[in-house]
Amino acid sequence: MKTFVPHYFKKFSCIAGACPDSCCIGWEADLDSEILEKYKSVGGELGERIKNALAKGDTDCDIFALCKNGRCPFLNSKNLCDIQ
Repeated sequence: MKTFVPHYFKKFSCIAGACPDSCCIGWEADLDSEILEKYKSVGGELGERIKNALAKGDTDCDIFALCKNGRCPFLNSKNLCDIQ
């Protein structure tokens, strides 16, 4: 696996919900097999949300499918992740 990072990565500091450019809008998150199994084991309401959001991406990898508005299904109204 190759990891690519922007040139400013070492200076980056997340500003959470105040960010005007969320990485959770317009990007599908690929899930590796280890995290997929972990997410599948989550129970309760969050577990149901996770199971309902799982899909296969264009390259047949497991993803969280974006909502119709292009947002991750776990990005809440405060632009924070309900899973994190």
